[in-house]
Amino acid sequence: MTIELPYKDATVSYQVLTQSDDSLFKEAAACLADTFTGVKLGASIIREPMCYTRHILKDDFENFVLDYLNHVVEQGYCFIATDDKTGMVIGVYACEIFDPAGN
Repeated sequence: MTIELPYKDATVSYQVLTQSDDSLFKEAAACLADTFTGVKLGASIIREPMCYTRHILKDDFENFVLDYLNHVVEQGYCFIATDDKTGMVIGVYACEIFDPAGN
């Protein structure tokens, strides 16, 4: 099975996500929300199972992701991929150093 993606001919750039560019920050949150709540590829919808079973809406998840990114982005472990032609965020990697003790 072949899945045609709109980005197959794109030139992609990668960068560390910071809060300095508000539009990229919001696009990153929207990209993650789309990914978790569902992306349609042909006749299939690819989504995170818990978002599906709990009926989490994209807008609600996007607000959660914005809050999450606001708390972890300064650690420097959040990255975005952008399409060089459009400047749009087409991928996000969001990670954090989890320290429950707050050290």
